[in-house]
Amino acid sequence: MSAARHSITRRAIAKGLLAALAVLNSKNTLRSAQERKRPYFMPPSEREFLRELILKQPWAKTDYEQMRTAASKGDGFAGAFLYALDGDLRGAAIAQQWLLGKYGKGAYWTVRAAERLNGDFFKGGQVGIPEVYYDTDISGYLAFDWAHDGLEANARKEIEEGIVLWSRYKMRAMDRWTQTANLVFKPTSTVAFAGLATGNNDLIEWGFLRTKPWGARLGGYDVALDTMLKDGGPWYEAPIYPIAHEVLLMIARLSRWRGLYDQKDWFGSRYANGGSGKGLMDYYIDSAYPIERTGFGPGQIRVANYGDGSTNAMGDLILVNPAAAEGNIVMHEPLIAAYNVSREPRYGAFVSMIPGYTPNLIDHPPLPAEIPLPPAPSKVWPTHGMAMLRSDESQSYWTSGKAIAVFQIMSQGYGHDHRDKFSISLHGAGRVIYPDYNALQYENPSRLDP
Repeated sequence: MSAARHSITRRAIAKGLLAALAVLNSKNTLRSAQERKRPYFMPPSEREFLRELILKQPWAKTDYEQMRTAASKGDGFAGAFLYALDGDLRGAAIAQQWLLGKYGKGAYWTVRAAERLNGDFFKGGQVGIPEVYYDTDISGYLAFDWAHDGLEANARKEIEEGIVLWSRYKMRAMDRWTQTANLVFKPTSTVAFAGLATGNNDLIEWGFLRTKPWGARLGGYDVALDTMLKDGGPWYEAPIYPIAHEVLLMIARLSRWRGLYDQKDWFGSRYANGGSGKGLMDYYIDSAYPIERTGFGPGQIRVANYGDGSTNAMGDLILVNPAAAEGNIVMHEPLIAAYNVSREPRYGAFVSMIPGYTPNLIDHPPLPAEIPLPPAPSKVWPTHGMAMLRSDESQSYWTSGKAIAVFQIMSQGYGHDHRDKFSISLHGAGRVIYPDYNALQYENPSRLDP
């Protein structure tokens, strides 16, 4: 066998071993719920860290008092958090009432999910199911775990059964019908997290590790990320999709709580294909243009946009600080979530540009007093078929006003892709000078302008 074939074989074996190890680690982690003590998502180290913040940091004390006020007025999420933090049964009682309203036997979606699972709903063609494709609310799952030991036994059982039923409805919908990878990833993520919160093995296996019936790109959370992330970072669709459809947001949030669950870095750790949640966030920064002075705060940072929903007269993809223009897709939430899970200074520099950013005890961490903008090296993503070439690769790139950035699309295809291959977009003098428009994705290719 030639040296080249030996090398290919070794790489294939290594990739296979890495993939097997990732699955094994996932299964070992996810099957150990019975060995853990609740609250899973506020282990003793996190609880002590939060208490120390409240004791020493004025912003933390203020947020803590605001949470207490909210709980006293019936905020079940705040009540659950305070029970996990302080052990105050009043918080658990408030959380119980709220959770029964969301997942109890008489809750709207509990009743509707039971009807649909036991009726003829799934016998026909796919209908509009926005409650499956657009529900990314995991607050109830967090609250169930935080308040778990303080809930009355019957109420705890009823709430858990409601969470599992709601998840089974989503599972059945995804097994019966399907959609694009970005849409399927949302019910996948919420079912996976519900599995962690309840310790339900069926939800865990389906949510994190399934490959059937539609294949890996529409599979479980870990399987999909190992398939859809390319070149260490980009999601294999046009760049608005992981933002508008909350893929990056869900990755960052689940990585945060899953990391507290088992003390692993799920955001920074790479899958067998080299991708990671951190790599996806890095990609948006690595493909960003310099700051544009808009007269609104420190200015805005535009991301090189292409494919469906790309740069157009109605709006664009903005990393941070929009100029109050309608139509823009803005990355504030996923950016903050990525900083929350990683505390990466590179992200914090851009979070600091968000108007009105205020830390809290749950998902908005404090920022250092001074945090410089990062260097800006040029970058090539060969599998995804893109390159960002910068005239200035230092920290000055972001603010000099003289930096030039050239974004090139090459020959590769991807979901919702850019139909005009070999296109170039140019940013200079603080503006997009030569954008390559592809705002409409579904036009007849024979009618594209030359």
